[in-house]
Amino acid sequence: MAKVPVGTVEATTPLSELLDRVVDGETITIMRDGYPVAELRPIAGNTGEAARAAINRIIERRAEVKPDPEGWTVFDYIAYGRRY
Repeated sequence: MAKVPVGTVEATTPLSELLDRVVDGETITIMRDGYPVAELRPIAGNTGEAARAAINRIIERRAEVKPDPEGWTVFDYIAYGRRY
């Protein structure tokens, strides 16, 4: 996790590349006139693992859900609910 100084002009062009480096764990310090003005760094504890795990659970759960045995769609249930 290295701290890397980057000038403002250098930071505006390849912002997506800088963000990729941040995702990999680097901390980027944005400099203006030789002084640090901002820092791009990973959010503590956010490795993306939890998001990937949640997406996988949703996909698995979706495979388990069966269509309504009466053949109703979501829109049918919404219309039915609006009657009462």
